[in-house]
Amino acid sequence: MKDLEVMMINTISSAFETISTVEQGVELLDIFMHLQVREPIKRALDKRTVEVYTTFNEELNAVKKELTGKALPLPFNHPKYAGSAQWCRLLKKRIEREMMVLDRAHFLPHMGIGEETRTQYQHLCQALDENIRKDLPEWGQTVDRDPAKLLEVPLMARSTEQPPMIDINFSKSLTKMFQEIVYWERLLFEIPHYATDTYNKCEELRILREHVLLVVRDYNRIISALSLEERNLFKERIKFLDKKIHPGLTKLTWGAKNISDYFIKDCRVHANRIQTIVNDYKHANSSISNDCRRISELLLVRIDGKKIYENLEFDDDQQKHRAATKEKLMLIHKDVVSTMKQTYEVFKADGADGQGHFGSIGTHLTESIAGISRLPDILTRKRSNKEPIYVVIEKDEDTHKIQRVINQGMQDNAVNLQNYLLTWDNYREIWEIRKDAFIRRYQKLNPQVSSFDADIARYTEVANNVATQETVLNIQFVLLDCSLLKNSILGHCHEWQNKFTELLSEIATTRLKELNDFLTNMATKLVQNKIKFVNT
Repeated sequence: MKDLEVMMINTISSAFETISTVEQGVELLDIFMHLQVREPIKRALDKRTVEVYTTFNEELNAVKKELTGKALPLPFNHPKYAGSAQWCRLLKKRIEREMMVLDRAHFLPHMGIGEETRTQYQHLCQALDENIRKDLPEWGQTVDRDPAKLLEVPLMARSTEQPPMIDINFSKSLTKMFQEIVYWERLLFEIPHYATDTYNKCEELRILREHVLLVVRDYNRIISALSLEERNLFKERIKFLDKKIHPGLTKLTWGAKNISDYFIKDCRVHANRIQTIVNDYKHANSSISNDCRRISELLLVRIDGKKIYENLEFDDDQQKHRAATKEKLMLIHKDVVSTMKQTYEVFKADGADGQGHFGSIGTHLTESIAGISRLPDILTRKRSNKEPIYVVIEKDEDTHKIQRVINQGMQDNAVNLQNYLLTWDNYREIWEIRKDAFIRRYQKLNPQVSSFDADIARYTEVANNVATQETVLNIQFVLLDCSLLKNSILGHCHEWQNKFTELLSEIATTRLKELNDFLTNMATKLVQNKIKFVNT
């Protein structure tokens, strides 16, 4: 029997060498527990029971270490507060699952380490629950009490990192709040009432964000596809697209209704049209580049190193080769001209600004061929008596005529711009007069209340007149945006009104104080006179 006991104890030891979890240990104890009638085997099983509790203790210590660490290892997509609570909840479930295995193991003997382990488990569960409960009020401290006002911002904004591209302008605070609420609801916690109304619009706002992102991507795709020079060429179309998206940068907010029905669709339709033009332009550039490469590969002289030429055979062979090469060059040239004409058809209706950009390209092209000499100067000893090619192009009358038209257009529009700026000169005194010096002089005049009322009302009228002024308008090929000037004048008007109001308040306070001092002195004199009268 002793040999059998030794064999069974060895079997138990071998089986327990493979376990790594409490559940595995309890399963093995359940298998061997019916053999504990033999005292040696019972002692061996008691020892293994202690090992199972020790394994659970190690698990509790590991969870406690994570809880007391400086920072919980949260996944990148988990929110700060609710994510921390979720992580604590998972830690609790982790030890609850193993504690449940131990609770169901009714066959385990009662021992001191078991009671200590249960006490430690209960304390750790309480610590985890407290950590979960404190995360909610901590998050509540960071939530705006009126989150709806965070929706009152424009849909988009100009990128500060990659101008002139645009970015979506949705509040990061709201995004974090929505993410927190999703996890708090999974944890079955009550959400603060001031955040509930805005959160109810979460799905609607998510759909709107996706639609606005489509506009942002369409616009940025067009801008990123064009170089700085090409953006000048496409200035008219980019300006038109800017006008379409302008409401989304200024007045359309996240709280507006049915934006997708008109603004998003309209912007995307025009962006797709411009994208098609850009794609065609890029394809034309690629086609001309390929034609230029083909030209560079053509040789005007062909020498066959394996052939011996006799008499005039070499000259005849070269003449045939030049004729064939010329025919190829003409076909390529025709293809280039056709491509350029098709491209020009797209831009020919543009304003003077766009046409001027073709003019600057012409100047650059002229400069680029300045080093090209005429063939007689290179291939013969006799110098050509004709002017260089670039000089002939520079003297071309049609080129000068186009340049004069461009210059005249620039001068005429400069006059139009100056005339428009005169409309803002009517408000010049609003910002030119030094406010503090004027208020000091005004105070010395000892004005009546009616004067204050009239002056304050005058600046209200000025502000109303300024508010009606158009801030974005086209003057031929120039798009003017006077929003900053308008806002600055309105700010000056409010500042003037505040100066008058503060002066009126100061004068009224001074006079009330003087009246109070007068009444106090008169009361004192009356009391003194009354005392003298009584004494007499």
